[in-house]
Amino acid sequence: MVRAREWDSVPGTGMRRGELVGLRWSDVDLEAGTATVNQTLQEAYGEPHCKEPKTTKSRRRITLPGVVVDALRAHRAEQAKKTLAREPISAHLVADIVTAAGANRVVSADLHAGQIQGFFDFPLDHVTAMPLLASYIMKKNVKDMVVVSPDAGRVKVAKKLSDRLHLPMAIMHKRRPDKNVAEIVHVIGEVDGKNCILIDDMVDTAGTMVEAADALKNNGAKKIYACATHPILSGSAVERIELSAIEELVVTNSLPLPREKKIDKITVLSIAPLLANTITAVFKEESVSEIVGGDNQA
Repeated sequence: MVRAREWDSVPGTGMRRGELVGLRWSDVDLEAGTATVNQTLQEAYGEPHCKEPKTTKSRRRITLPGVVVDALRAHRAEQAKKTLAREPISAHLVADIVTAAGANRVVSADLHAGQIQGFFDFPLDHVTAMPLLASYIMKKNVKDMVVVSPDAGRVKVAKKLSDRLHLPMAIMHKRRPDKNVAEIVHVIGEVDGKNCILIDDMVDTAGTMVEAADALKNNGAKKIYACATHPILSGSAVERIELSAIEELVVTNSLPLPREKKIDKITVLSIAPLLANTITAVFKEESVSEIVGGDNQA
């Protein structure tokens, strides 16, 4: 974890002081998650100086990825609600920890489950990397493309991307026989002879992405691209991607990508300008939704 006020730029984010126009640097507590979820939580919220006096009127604190992104990155949609007996709602616990530590506003990018926003008792500004990813895909100028949702939960996101790019859409029917194990059952839509672009909010073990790519290949797809906001890449995810049918995986630096995980198939885009513009909008009391064209509604 790195506290932004100690640096001219924040390692792992690409964000510099000058990008936060018109703000005092002490107003912002930007943290780049470089450790595990538990370590990030302990370092970020276990420190006494995180608790600001409530009488402070001239200071507003914003906590950014990787605090919320890193803390919530392991909590999938089923961990934002109970689906099994004795299963914890871990995302709610993280929100309570953030609140108890003294935060009074949070900015987060592409939460896995939209209902997580309701776990906070103060304003949460949710932004998305959709425009950034869409712009990169458009510049590649690949013909005969189709946007593919890797499962039913990402259909809404895939639809937004397909609308932006004016492309058709396909859906993968996925089931999970076990935790972190994905199995593609059906491909709904026309992918034969097409170049496919898979989209998700994060890549954890890469099981879903790789299984989806294999299923698309088996159904006659040509080249397969994938994009996601958060590159968790846990376990043997990088090896899976390297050996998979995926031509290129496009992610952002919302989570720093270690050097050993940087392979030719992975392209990293900077999310820093998006976060800088969001912070500026918050402090100027301007619309955050306009920055991402209204695509931030999870």
